[in-house]
Amino acid sequence: MATNQPLPKAGTVFLSVRESDKDQAVGIASELLDLGYSVYCTSGTHRHLAERGIHTKLLNKIVEGRPNAVDLIKNGEIDLIINTPTRKGAGTDEGKLRATAVRNGVPMITTTTAGVAAAQAMRAMRRGDWAVAALQDYFPAEDVDAPNGDTVLSGSR
Repeated sequence: MATNQPLPKAGTVFLSVRESDKDQAVGIASELLDLGYSVYCTSGTHRHLAERGIHTKLLNKIVEGRPNAVDLIKNGEIDLIINTPTRKGAGTDEGKLRATAVRNGVPMITTTTAGVAAAQAMRAMRRGDWAVAALQDYFPAEDVDAPNGDTVLSGSR
């Protein structure tokens, strides 16, 4: 909500993560599938999940041909992207994916930590216990003395 990229309440998620993030992808994919989302993955992520009993739809990497994530985004078939990039630059698969996502208004998450949080938020949205609150509501500040002797009031730090 704070990033102005709303999470989808239903639909299709493209999930493709680098090797070091594949174990975290297990929980993300499992949660998404449990919530009824369709999940597409490229070969490495798809295989890793399948070996752990999680069944996703296989999708070509951009360099492997069509259909791929860019095609599905352009066709309005992807509602959320969770992709942890391995390389940088406009000419990489990750760069093409990001550019297409931005042009088509598809929210994109680039870390597994944020992917876990998003999946949990999507579950909370379904339960109806999703609300916005200030950080100070969760961690109320107390008046404290600053090192220079001034008093710092709650909420002014």
